[in-house]
Amino acid sequence: MSDLIEDNKVKVIIIPDIESVNYGRGVGYEIIEHVPPNEIGKISATKIRKKIFNKS
Repeated sequence: MSDLIEDNKVKVIIIPDIESVNYGRGVGYEIIEHVPPNEIGKISATKIRKKIFNKS
């Protein structure tokens, strides 16, 4: 992709965590929802942090 970046056809930027996407006036934005598989969706970061904390 470096050629596209050099030709200013692609711009790489850092974006913050997104809470919502808003669009209007029919500009053609698309919202895509990515749903993880059940075994991944069941992972709880809170439980992992508690396990790590309790081991210390």
